[in-house]
Amino acid sequence: MRMKKNQVSSHRKWLFLLGNTQSSQKSAFFTSNDSNGESKMVVMGEGDTRSIPRQMQQKHTEEGAKDGGIFLVNPRILSRSSEVDMNVWTEQCLVLPPDFTATVLRDSLITVEYETLEGQTRTIQLEGELSRAAQHEMDHDRGVLILDHVSLDEMSNDIMRMLESRGHEERMLRAYERYISDPMTA
Repeated sequence: MRMKKNQVSSHRKWLFLLGNTQSSQKSAFFTSNDSNGESKMVVMGEGDTRSIPRQMQQKHTEEGAKDGGIFLVNPRILSRSSEVDMNVWTEQCLVLPPDFTATVLRDSLITVEYETLEGQTRTIQLEGELSRAAQHEMDHDRGVLILDHVSLDEMSNDIMRMLESRGHEERMLRAYERYISDPMTA
């Protein structure tokens, strides 16, 4: 889904609100859909840009917003590292109880096509922590959470197991699917 020119201003406001939410939650990574469901945004590094190479940082000058993050509008994964180059990570997620962690496998390198805040289509390669974070945030748009990467037996309490039992196997399959977006239909 390509961004319309009149969406640029609203995306800057949306980014400003996401930045405020990131700051209040003390999170360096965040994802969101816009209110009309036409765009998705992944924001990485607003709070801590040390892991972001300088040439990948985009400036955002909306009143009160921080500089130096990576802002991906409508991101699509075009390629992934080979399965032998996947990394094991222990992750947490703001939408889950704070004591819940999951051990997940993530591609060490991904190529992502996205739109900038100005509506230009770009492609970047993300590796290491940025690759992990982008995959985690983009999973949300596919209805996948980190708890879908673990079995019901690995969940920390009976309430989580009960809440997740319905449809968990299907979500696990989606979590381990190494999907590639079709840039012509995305």
